[in-house]
Amino acid sequence: MISGMEAACLKGFKNFVLDLDGVLYLLNKPIPGGREFVEFLRDHHYRIAFLSNNTFLTREEYVEKLRKMGIEAFPEEMVTSAFTVAKYLGENHPGARVYVIGEEGL
Repeated sequence: MISGMEAACLKGFKNFVLDLDGVLYLLNKPIPGGREFVEFLRDHHYRIAFLSNNTFLTREEYVEKLRKMGIEAFPEEMVTSAFTVAKYLGENHPGARVYVIGEEGL
């Protein structure tokens, strides 16, 4: 639970970027307080982005993983390295052929 003092420290911020593995969960186990913190941010209308440099899962799969842990998340809030590269290529090199080597999330 967030104390009054902790909540006061968050004033002035509008956006939060939360890393996934090691912050909200460790491997497949939720880290205590993570779900409650995300709920607090949502209840107070902060914008949230979830960040991962992992390419194992797609954005939708990360959403499902978080939801199984009781953390509300949406695909548009997920920022993954694979999604970022795909977006960059689509915007800067539309129609380019790319040979992808990597995990399934790519």
